Amino acid sequence: MLTYWLHQLSIPIPSGESIRTEQLLAALFDHLQNEPVLFILDNFENFLSADSKAGMYRRDFLEVEHLLERLVSSHQRGTLILTSREQPLTLVRLANHQVMDVLPIEGLAPPDAVQLLQQCQLTGTNEELITLAARYSGNPLALKIVAETINELFLGDLQAFLQEEQTLFVDDIRHVLDQQFARLSPPEKDILLWLAIEREAVTPQQVWDNLIQPPSRNHFYEALRSLQRRFLLETDEHAKRFTGQLAVHLSMQTVVLEYVTEYFVIAISQELLAGTFDLFYRFLLVKAQAPDYVRQLQRRLLVQPLLRLLQAQWGKQWFEQRLQSLLSALKNQSEQVPGYAAANLLHLMLETKIDLSTQDFSHLAIWQADLRRASLRYLNLAHADLKNSVFADHFGSVTAVAFSPDNRLLAAGTSDGNVHLWRMSDGQLAGICRGNGRWVWSLAFSPDGQMLTSGHADKAVRLRDISDIYTTAMSHLLTAILLKTFSGHEDAVFAVSFSPDGKLIASGSGDGTMRLWHVGEGTLLQTLAEHRSGILSLAFHPQQQDRYETPTWLLASGGRDGIIYLWQIPFSITEPIVGWRQLTHHRDEVTSVSFCPDGSYLLSGSADHTVQLWSLAREKAERVFTDAADSILSVTCGNDMVAAAGNGGVIYLWHVHSGQLLLSLSGHTGAIGAIALTTDGHTLASGSFDQSLRIWDLRQGQSIRTHHSNRNEVQATALQPAERLFFSCSNDGTLVSWRLYPPHTAADNALIHAPLISLKPALLTNQQTGKIYALEFHPDEPYLICAGEDGFIHFWSVTDEIQCTEKFAGDVGTLLSLAISPDGKWLAAGSINAKVILCPFRHRRVSYL
Repeated sequence: MLTYWLHQLSIPIPSGESIRTEQLLAALFDHLQNEPVLFILDNFENFLSADSKAGMYRRDFLEVEHLLERLVSSHQRGTLILTSREQPLTLVRLANHQVMDVLPIEGLAPPDAVQLLQQCQLTGTNEELITLAARYSGNPLALKIVAETINELFLGDLQAFLQEEQTLFVDDIRHVLDQQFARLSPPEKDILLWLAIEREAVTPQQVWDNLIQPPSRNHFYEALRSLQRRFLLETDEHAKRFTGQLAVHLSMQTVVLEYVTEYFVIAISQELLAGTFDLFYRFLLVKAQAPDYVRQLQRRLLVQPLLRLLQAQWGKQWFEQRLQSLLSALKNQSEQVPGYAAANLLHLMLETKIDLSTQDFSHLAIWQADLRRASLRYLNLAHADLKNSVFADHFGSVTAVAFSPDNRLLAAGTSDGNVHLWRMSDGQLAGICRGNGRWVWSLAFSPDGQMLTSGHADKAVRLRDISDIYTTAMSHLLTAILLKTFSGHEDAVFAVSFSPDGKLIASGSGDGTMRLWHVGEGTLLQTLAEHRSGILSLAFHPQQQDRYETPTWLLASGGRDGIIYLWQIPFSITEPIVGWRQLTHHRDEVTSVSFCPDGSYLLSGSADHTVQLWSLAREKAERVFTDAADSILSVTCGNDMVAAAGNGGVIYLWHVHSGQLLLSLSGHTGAIGAIALTTDGHTLASGSFDQSLRIWDLRQGQSIRTHHSNRNEVQATALQPAERLFFSCSNDGTLVSWRLYPPHTAADNALIHAPLISLKPALLTNQQTGKIYALEFHPDEPYLICAGEDGFIHFWSVTDEIQCTEKFAGDVGTLLSLAISPDGKWLAAGSINAKVILCPFRHRRVSYL
């Protein structure tokens, strides 16, 4: 190389039989004392070793390091531009030298990438071109190669190319990545494989925690630094989810991520086809504790492609038998070393819907298995190590949610009467407030987070001490201490709220009254009865009010009468209520109220499908949000965003001031009865009648954690003796008809434990959307009437063929009950919104509300 440079610069080359490198360098630097020269060394990684750590030179190029040091340290007029996919250790050591700059080359900015693609004769919308550029991280060479491929193989159809599930690797790009990957040490490969599994930026500690047999800390961090020098690893400092603590996060460029993903899937398939368990044992296909959207990506990009490869080799008819053989081989290993192989096998079986009831996973390490939606009946897990595996919870519909003031705990009240408290840091259940089986309708934390109050369907308000739950060990589940039960309401308590100083609890009930309770003394202070019907929501203003002679708290209440009352509650518990005002703009019941954090606005949601933002200074609705298609059941307000949800199962988020719909979040399959925001406005919790609690990252617009219930109770039954038909419906929306058969002989009746009747399923259907809550047979005609979560009344013919023949909308939200008049002429239905509709049976329409 030096000889070539000297020749190009017309510098006399030293003569002699054995020319030393030092002589050539001396000749070069003598010339550079007088003449400026620009040198360019492209693809410098070719000088570096593929067998040692990043940045080390190949043995036959060790003198290149001396060249770089001379260029940096000597006073000369030469300039060197060096490009490399791997940073030489020489430059790392000399990084602070004044005459040297190290510039990481980033991808093109979106406008520049679009311009480059257009120059390559690629046509498409601006959005499609930006998407393509992002998929290849703005790498100019990759974009040029891909543009040529699209024009040749996809006939210029950019949209068809983008519909490919994964990034396509043209041979030129693959060759470069193959070379880089071949140079990696085992710890470096392990780190990249885990980043491909994680699918999002994670901290170094998260990667370390995944490793089955981690190297020493020094070797681990050296591998990270080596990957950075190879430009295969990107780092960024941002806040951790839930805690807000700043930390370094690791990720890969998109094109590298997809390459490593493909490498991983192919390597795993080759292992399993050979009956070995190296990567399959050390790496996960699905990580149970990953965010929801990440697990969905893992299933789509890791599990499903792997299954396609395996089924193509084994054949679908032999696939289950092959997995059984792998399970047997795993159980027969002489040394049972903990790892991920058993969990991976379980995930493959779950994805292909293999019956688990006959499987034996006993005595195995089943780490990070996601079993939330699995039917585990008869699955043998005896003596299994289920570290970090996740199962379904056991609760009913989620009817109330609240975050603790420090965002460390999330409380959820359910229809089984219990309140569950989860740690936000790891998603584990930390504590429980046990009830009496009656629904929990509302929750509120005290301002210091040490107490929790709840409103119940049994007309009571309960106050519990939850302070120990914050400090308990992660392996323990604590039961909160009941401090006080406040009694006096004559109907269900639908709303509770703490005053900002924590001294008062306000409760609102279906009996139309609001009661104020003294927390310390446990006594009733006042009862207010201005609402004409039930109170559904309460909220204290976050700041004290000084508009009256005595300091007061402002309390808002919303009810079934469609009116919002604003109450001035004095600090002094002995003084009467100072005054109240009305806000009347909703056309139906007010189901939820919430103050914005700065106290300038009040937010209200209603069964009239609207959310309204009220200016407290003007006492008028300044903005009405009308995007919701169904009744609103819960609202909450952040610093610059409002959120609402209800019967439609969709969460809406708007900008406070512009009124623009920012986002709509879907995922629940039932009505959403409660939502809550963390104080930083980044995380939202939603509780639904579909028996799930979801945690959403609002910055990404994704569900990151879901707590599912495994309860599937029978909700209603109906019997038609004449046809010997018995119908039942359950939480999963399934309607089952059973044919009734009497005992075969009189001797059967003599058996003490013999059933009077045996049931055999005649029909299984789930044509309705959501849960079915009510069933009734018509007294004279062969019809079964059903109603439930979808708000429709369904008519099933139960003659020769059982089928749904007609349905009509009740237009009052979820229907909970049905009744038919004795003469069969009238049908009544009761809704979750406390409305009753009457319908003539013949006309199939609502006549009275």
